[in-house]
Amino acid sequence: MKILASLLSKLGKFEIRLAKPQPHQGFIMKKMILLLTLSLLSSSVLACAYELEKQISAPSDHRLKIKWEKRLSKNEEISNYRDDLLFINPYDDVDFYKATGSYHSGWFQLGLIVDRKNCELLNEFVMASE
Repeated sequence: MKILASLLSKLGKFEIRLAKPQPHQGFIMKKMILLLTLSLLSSSVLACAYELEKQISAPSDHRLKIKWEKRLSKNEEISNYRDDLLFINPYDDVDFYKATGSYHSGWFQLGLIVDRKNCELLNEFVMASE
């Protein structure tokens, strides 16, 4: 009993202190959240590109290379590398992708207008070919 009493009296002298957060801990948390957000975004873009390949009507000898370009605003114009007007966007909340493929000995590049909500192909047009 005396031993227990002496242990309790010694324990009473200790204080419980919570560690103060270090300044770099918030920075690390922000980086982790940013990394998670970017990985979720890139995985959704990749999943949409895979779905788009099934919807594209152009034949290709090899698997199409589909790349997200940008989000389009309503009435935004799409031009090719020669500044020829190819498309005026009539839709809200859409993404613009480019798909590059080859057929026989030539190549082509398509412009794809895609609904952001369900990855549905709304419009497809040729941007360049050879």
